[in-house]
Amino acid sequence: MTASAGAGGLIGPHLQAFFAEHLLAHKRASPQTIACYRDTFRLLLRFMRDRTGAEPAALPLAALDADAVLAFLDHIERDRGCSVRSRNNRLAAIRSFFRLVALRVPAAARSLRPPSAEPAPHRVRSCPCSCTGWQDGLGAGWHRAPSPPPSPS
Repeated sequence: MTASAGAGGLIGPHLQAFFAEHLLAHKRASPQTIACYRDTFRLLLRFMRDRTGAEPAALPLAALDADAVLAFLDHIERDRGCSVRSRNNRLAAIRSFFRLVALRVPAAARSLRPPSAEPAPHRVRSCPCSCTGWQDGLGAGWHRAPSPPPSPS
């Protein structure tokens, strides 16, 4: 890593460690998870190349700030037509990467903030039964787990 690349150096060595060491060796992630994360970073690096003009091999880690990640998430949802679930999966992959970077380069962790985007809310489901009137309001929360019973006094 070079000092000229800013805090944390270039993104390449961190991505290599993320996939080779973290996901494969430590987390023992499934092939499907690795493929999903790979696709996320392919899209992210392509987006960053279009946005900054820097090739992925020369992209500094500092370029992946929260604004860039949020712009990427908006891009995949708006321009690529991805669902909310896909957007949230991409955000989970990026957050996992940032957690590893924070462990590997503590100095960079102070200057780089992981994206604090709240996952986009899932669409409100309508009541699965044929509710009418005031019952529709009750149906909006049908997918939530019931509250635990009150403890006996």
